[in-house]
Amino acid sequence: MRFLKSKVHLKQVFSENESSDESSFSERNIEFASKLQTRLPSPTETIEKGISKGLFRTGRKKIIKNYEIALCAFASSDLAFVYLESIIKNNSFDSRLIPTFMAYIKEKQGEITFFRSLRKLLVIKEGDNKEISTYKQIFKGISIIFLKYFSVNWIYGGELSHKSEHLKYRLKFLRKIQKLYKVPHFT
Repeated sequence: MRFLKSKVHLKQVFSENESSDESSFSERNIEFASKLQTRLPSPTETIEKGISKGLFRTGRKKIIKNYEIALCAFASSDLAFVYLESIIKNNSFDSRLIPTFMAYIKEKQGEITFFRSLRKLLVIKEGDNKEISTYKQIFKGISIIFLKYFSVNWIYGGELSHKSEHLKYRLKFLRKIQKLYKVPHFT
């Protein structure tokens, strides 16, 4: 804003003195250009001062890590218990899996560092045993529920500093997880 005000001021001074002779016109033009160039910060200064917008401030990795932590925290919380029961019921899993699933997620929560590590909790591989593949299906379902119904409240009710960027990534996460998982109907 300061730069814009000085530019407007210089333009007004330039237009007032326009009635002078042609030689002073070129001198004023050079002076105007030099003042203009001295006022512009370099791109590195802009980023260092925190003036830059969007993902330069927060970083893509930080947003993804925040979501990963929130997904695991929600999956292992008491709030998710009702949704876990409905996921287990709809997929006809054993209802005794809930406490072991929560313990499994709490164990894996510390290992998550980027989307690839979260993906390990979502994608069922051929080498996974039946119990792990069941946990992964349950985690996919609970992640979709969190992203659809609880993530906006988490973004705006929490202490996240860059809410709009987190909101943009919400839909990206939801689409990626839904591609991996057929969405069940919850009642």
